[in-house]
Amino acid sequence: MSGRIIFIVRAHHLLLAAALAAVTALAGCGKPAGWLQDAHIAVMGNGVGNEDCRSAICKHNENTDMIVWNGDIWLVHRTAESQMLGPNSSLHIYRYDHGTFVQTAQIDAPSDRDIRDPHFYIVDGALRLKALARVPSDLIRDAATDTVALGTSTTDGVNWDDFAEIGPHTWSFWRLKQSPAGEWLTAAYEDGDLEVVLYRSSDGVTFTAGATIYDDSAMTPLETELTFMPSGKLLALVRTDGDDSEITGDADVQTQVCWADPPYDTFSCPQTLDGVRLDGPLSFWWNGRLFVIARK
Repeated sequence: MSGRIIFIVRAHHLLLAAALAAVTALAGCGKPAGWLQDAHIAVMGNGVGNEDCRSAICKHNENTDMIVWNGDIWLVHRTAESQMLGPNSSLHIYRYDHGTFVQTAQIDAPSDRDIRDPHFYIVDGALRLKALARVPSDLIRDAATDTVALGTSTTDGVNWDDFAEIGPHTWSFWRLKQSPAGEWLTAAYEDGDLEVVLYRSSDGVTFTAGATIYDDSAMTPLETELTFMPSGKLLALVRTDGDDSEITGDADVQTQVCWADPPYDTFSCPQTLDGVRLDGPLSFWWNGRLFVIARK
């Protein structure tokens, strides 16, 4: 391991999805690939006049995730009229086919809740999808949203099971990662952005609470990316937005760097990345280097 973490600012719309797909496709073919071989918009929202986001694409497209499954690249994203919470939203799922993302499915938000933050993962050969459902609220820190993590699965990318709850209410699951021992782990933050807790599952379907990762509520902890290191340690990068005077700006933002040894029963957070807010983070290993992509 080089000992370096590479941070990359993520695009706000779906341009990067196409760029990453191009890199992944080239790497999968065994051809020499630099960081960027191609970039184009995968889903166009600018200029879209549709206001029924449960029927088709709307102007606001975000919350992307990608995965390679059964030899194909899959993309999911949320569409809505804005970032605001509301049931007028849906998830759109695509398969990458010869340079173009072809839509295979659409999953609407529950009738009384928003849908967002989808993440793919694979369990026993089936493609699974986690998403967060929240009741509408305009309060900061995800307060009074009664968040619940929902899960669904498919064997063909077209037909998806009905959503089912995979965790308790008031907890927002971030990306799900499988440990070297085969256990599924995710970092979840509590409504109100009060603390971050490790959630664990033996089957990738039902999760229960484990160790506290970070609990300084005054720092507004939320989205936390987990990474398994070659040493066996678990790295948790905790986004913190600061106190009331800092949460709406870029001053004094931080990322807390937390660690746990197997079996991940206790965490310590000895390091802080000052001036770095990893908003919507994604981490992955590539050519022996750890990359972390986030929105600035």
